[in-house]
Amino acid sequence: MNDYYIWKKHGKKNLKSSLRYLFILTLTTLAQTAYSQAVKGRVIDAEDGSPLLFAHVVYNIDKKLGVTTDDKGYFVIDNYSDIKEVEVSTIGYKTATFVKSDVPRTGTWTILLDPNVESLNEVELMANENPALRIIRNTIKNKEVNDPKLMDSYYYRSYNKNLITYDLTADSAMSSEDSAQWKEDIIQSKTNHLLVIESVTEKFFKEPNNQKEVVIGTRISGFEEPNFGMVPNDVGHFAFYDNTIKLTNKVFLNPIADGADDNYVYFIYDTLYTIPGDTTFVIKYYPESGANFDGFKGIMHINTRHWAIEYVSAEPFNKGKIHLFIEQMYTLQPNDVWFPTQLNFELTLEKVPFRNQGAVLKGKSFLDSIQIDIPIPDSVFSVEEVELDKKAGKVKEEFWEIHRKEELSVKEKATYKKMEEIGDKYEFDFILRSTRHAYQGFLAFGPINVEARKLVAYNDYEGLRLGAGLYTNEEVSEHFSVGGYFGYGFNDKAWKYGTRLQLNLSQKHEITWSFDYQNDVKNPGGINLFYWRKANFANQFFNTEMDLYEQKSTTFAFRLWKYSQFSVGFGQAKHSPTYFYQFTPIPVDSDGSQTFTTTEARLNWRWLYKERLVSNFGQRISMGSNYPVINIAYARGLQNVWDGQFDYNKVELGVKWDHYTAQLGRTLITLEAGFIDNAVPYSLAFGGRPSFNPSFSVVVKNTFQTMRFNEFASDQYAALFFMHDFGPLLLRSGWFRPEFRYFQGISFGSLKNKEFHKGFDFKSLDKGFYESGIVMDNIIRFNLFNTGYLGLGAGAFYRYGPNHLPVMSDNWTFKISFAYQVN
Repeated sequence: MNDYYIWKKHGKKNLKSSLRYLFILTLTTLAQTAYSQAVKGRVIDAEDGSPLLFAHVVYNIDKKLGVTTDDKGYFVIDNYSDIKEVEVSTIGYKTATFVKSDVPRTGTWTILLDPNVESLNEVELMANENPALRIIRNTIKNKEVNDPKLMDSYYYRSYNKNLITYDLTADSAMSSEDSAQWKEDIIQSKTNHLLVIESVTEKFFKEPNNQKEVVIGTRISGFEEPNFGMVPNDVGHFAFYDNTIKLTNKVFLNPIADGADDNYVYFIYDTLYTIPGDTTFVIKYYPESGANFDGFKGIMHINTRHWAIEYVSAEPFNKGKIHLFIEQMYTLQPNDVWFPTQLNFELTLEKVPFRNQGAVLKGKSFLDSIQIDIPIPDSVFSVEEVELDKKAGKVKEEFWEIHRKEELSVKEKATYKKMEEIGDKYEFDFILRSTRHAYQGFLAFGPINVEARKLVAYNDYEGLRLGAGLYTNEEVSEHFSVGGYFGYGFNDKAWKYGTRLQLNLSQKHEITWSFDYQNDVKNPGGINLFYWRKANFANQFFNTEMDLYEQKSTTFAFRLWKYSQFSVGFGQAKHSPTYFYQFTPIPVDSDGSQTFTTTEARLNWRWLYKERLVSNFGQRISMGSNYPVINIAYARGLQNVWDGQFDYNKVELGVKWDHYTAQLGRTLITLEAGFIDNAVPYSLAFGGRPSFNPSFSVVVKNTFQTMRFNEFASDQYAALFFMHDFGPLLLRSGWFRPEFRYFQGISFGSLKNKEFHKGFDFKSLDKGFYESGIVMDNIIRFNLFNTGYLGLGAGAFYRYGPNHLPVMSDNWTFKISFAYQVN
């Protein structure tokens, strides 16, 4: 509009002057445009040409102007006129400096950095006040501002690429038998990887705890239609702001955890300038000398804008059989909020099981389409936090061309091609389908599921037990399953069997109806509280007495609300003790035996607040929660209904809380209680949770280590199991890495009408049962097929108080412990 005004004002009076003015104005504009044009460049490794991520390009030290390369090494300087002198630097490389005349005005400026083969000039600034501590403390203070998990809401889409390849640098001490295989692996590694996995997900988050991540595309080399997909949280850790971070089976103290500044060493390695007025501090960190906690070492880039993490790398300070390295990049969003934009990890297996070669799982996640503090309707969220779209494994190549953020390399393309041939030959899809129900304890063979725990079992009564459990799966029908099991005990020389019909009425709400019949054995005095889908090891392995057990029952189960599961049932059960026992209110048969018939209506409720559920492998899987899990079981005994002999109300309550506290360790607390209002046989009463066995003593958590089987009986009781695992906090010295656990068990109870029970001299818990113990794990460690370490330990437990035993030595129990760790 200004140019038009100038033409209108001068054109009529002096056209020649006006044309001259416009010519000068055009030249001036072109000169300004040329002088302020953007400069595009890329920073790469001078030796192998790989892009250098997050390298810093400072182009005006006086004005503190600079930029950082992106995930492919590219950068842009907006105005050529701002350039004074360019300095390019990144950790592990020699700094390169350029004068303004070296900077090209057109095309892409390629900058080569030479690796710094000399040792880094790391100067630890440990004066009266380490300046790095001020930066770290400001970062800790601002965690709530910068943590994405504390935002009101956000959305992003991610492209994830993971590959598995041999780590052929780990070839030391290789036997001659392996050398041929190693040479073949060398040849193969030059052309292809072992496996390539790609996925695309969409993530929705809304405070306080609504999360939904949908896998909309998944691709795995060698598989035609994979039924699982990897998400950014699978191995890496989304947002590096939690006090503790769990990687593999270890819990690590975060270097920016509350109070971590007293446990880590920090020093400033470099200072960089990025956004005008802001500074990025490059800080190296590692645990203090002699630290007895599991910690990280790595590098953090802290930006003074909100004192936020701009880049972080972390790996365990103590390396193990499995070693994990994670790397995260954060970008300042338009609304002045830092958010992760790239998550990388490398999971290194020192040696592949049964092989001398190592393997590496490498992963990259690129986050885009990021939207923060946007309205997200509640209808987006469901019970599952991670869900696999049914069409995810069937997307076409056009889908990947749109969403792929990093082109496949020649080697990755070759892997897809080769694994497709191998997958067809060895039927990879069949193997994957066979393991899709492994979480629930089944292996699928075509239309039949085989229940793994029915194959082999052992207890003192049956001895070795062999059998099988066979049930139809979704290949027969998604709406129902039918099948049964059988087993034979070599000690009692008896067959056991059962059958089940289950109707699946709603997968979304987990609504099922089932009918069960069992003719088996069952331990008397059992506790009917099950927190997870796992059998009680102590009951399976140590039981010395059993009832013959015949049951007919029907159960209706469903999930109500997000965190609650209910079941209601009705059934009849017959208990026939195989040991001498009589309940005197019931008539005794001529041979002195008895059978107790019960008819029950049952209600069970399980509640786990903020339980993380994921849908993968065609099933819903619980990832647990940081909150206590609560179980309530109620049974109503119906006398004179379907031959029922007993009238009673039976209530059981269980609360279990598993929590890790930074610098203190893991605490497991279990509270249980039960109440029966009328006298019932020992088969229906509470026998506690004993795990003492004189022939084979193993530490079993949430049990009484010194309590004998069939020693106590109660119709009302309360019990506390407390375990604190100090991990490596108390002692760590070189190869000797024992870890200590403290146990405490307490129980109170009572048994009315004790005179009704004949054959067992039951003790009373009126005055309480007390025991304490210490376990030292990992006294000896063994390499377990190159996947980690199997640690053997020992524990000592002592029972005391009113129920201590007359012989002092009998109050002591010594047990062995087993522990598996990757480092």
